[in-house]
Amino acid sequence: MADKTYDLVYVGAGNKNLINAMYATKYGGLKVGMFEERHEVGGGWCCEESPAPGFVANHCSQVHTYNLHHRPIWDDFPEWEEYGAKFAKPRLGPTVVFREDDSWIGCYSVWEENYRDKTHRLLSRYSQRDADTFLELEEKWVKYLYPAVIEWAFNPPVPFGQPDALEKVIMNPDAGIRPEWLMMSPVQCMRDIFESPEAQTIGIRIAQAGGASPIAYGSAIGALLMMFTHMDTIVILGGSHQCAHASQRIILENGGEITHSCKVDKIIIENGKAKGVRLEDGTEINAKLGVVCGANPWQLVEELTGPEHWDREIVRKVKNIEANWVTISWYTWAFKEQPHYKAENFHPDLPYSMSITLGRKGLDAMIKESARRLAGEWPDPEDLQISVYNW
Repeated sequence: MADKTYDLVYVGAGNKNLINAMYATKYGGLKVGMFEERHEVGGGWCCEESPAPGFVANHCSQVHTYNLHHRPIWDDFPEWEEYGAKFAKPRLGPTVVFREDDSWIGCYSVWEENYRDKTHRLLSRYSQRDADTFLELEEKWVKYLYPAVIEWAFNPPVPFGQPDALEKVIMNPDAGIRPEWLMMSPVQCMRDIFESPEAQTIGIRIAQAGGASPIAYGSAIGALLMMFTHMDTIVILGGSHQCAHASQRIILENGGEITHSCKVDKIIIENGKAKGVRLEDGTEINAKLGVVCGANPWQLVEELTGPEHWDREIVRKVKNIEANWVTISWYTWAFKEQPHYKAENFHPDLPYSMSITLGRKGLDAMIKESARRLAGEWPDPEDLQISVYNW
């Protein structure tokens, strides 16, 4: 006999489970129970008063994009903003500062007036051809690629054997995706697209900072898409954990229950179905409809359920996942005033970037950095990305 019963039981109250539970409670009318191991909800939306008293820092989720991350939530839950999930609009997305000459390159965000012209002028300082190429690609992005990305991201997978939204747009010659890019690494692709080392760097640097390998063959399209998705970057005011606070309030207002400092020991499997969970203290929680798990694939298969409940191929694939490309915040600094960069002499708009990466011109530095990461070594500390939080 279970100690308590819900319609849905959530293992963890991280950001993905919070969003799922918001829809389940408000629009599904379901009774949900969330069990979170940490002292508070949010997972990657965590913020800590770590740099100095009174200074709050995002230690995980810092870079958000409007359409891919949160736009459906603001549309479906107008109260989310009222409860604290507000955002600012940076003038520039990610930028790269080159230590050789203190110049920099980047893309203006869609929030900036005349952002296309300003980006074109900035890239023209390195190569007129690259500036023209960027605008051509950006037009394809707006007309063909981004709508396909949105459709792919916010809809269930299509049946096996049928092309999904991304596959369809890649096969559309008007979208501008060259077939050979599908087989290339991001490094090869950027060399094929841009002629200047500065322009080649910007696309790879964003993918590298986001955890994607710039030297993996067959991943060029992903890096190319990442370069443009960051043009509608936003900053959550007060820190990313404001999203967690707002989400928790919506769940509780709609009848959901959240238990903190409560670790799930096992997901209970009966006849091939998840029937509930057993907590670390032995309490058993029943789930009428199912269990929603926010743990990573290895934890789900190896710890929470057990590999005996999974197809052998799934177990093998989970064991083969590489986890050493995850990005982290190494440390945070607290400033009482805006830092001044030498690269502002090249162009004064640099401080208005969402993030600033210190690096070198060309792709060789990132190829070496990737090799170090694959070998389990720390990257060069001189090539760090600075997430700017001064809005």
